[in-house]
Amino acid sequence: MRDSWVSCNVRQERDGLLIGVYEKEPEFWALDGIPPDFKEELLPPNLDPLMPHLERLMERMPLFAKAGIKIANNGPMCLTPDGLPLIGPAPAMKGLWLATGFNVGIGTGGGSAEILARWMTSGAPPKGLEAIHADRFGPDLNREAALDAIRHTYARGYNLPDHI
Repeated sequence: MRDSWVSCNVRQERDGLLIGVYEKEPEFWALDGIPPDFKEELLPPNLDPLMPHLERLMERMPLFAKAGIKIANNGPMCLTPDGLPLIGPAPAMKGLWLATGFNVGIGTGGGSAEILARWMTSGAPPKGLEAIHADRFGPDLNREAALDAIRHTYARGYNLPDHI
């Protein structure tokens, strides 16, 4: 279930529920670089910013209020200013190819690998990649503008379009 009012998704996970909350004011992590020893660890749980969303979910699903929370996972997400991945050769870095910025990578990994392989072997990108091309952000996008755009992209992730 995807719920725009709560700003979350809920699905069954074995005998329980797995809930993913999208905060309206996300906290940035590792802005000065990911620590070299960080692998795939989780960050310390922090339910405080999630509580308004979880309270709405309890209103929507009283069963959740009764069941409680068994485990709270908190992990970093990867987002670009427009929410789309960066795929292709890195600008001004000959020989470096990018496939990064996937906020949900498992669903796009295979297709992205195929795009890169074809591009690398043919020397030309497949048509229609402007939206995900690695060089779409120019040098005029400074750090603050990028962070503002990322925050906005993430926070609107579960908004419904205005034109429905």
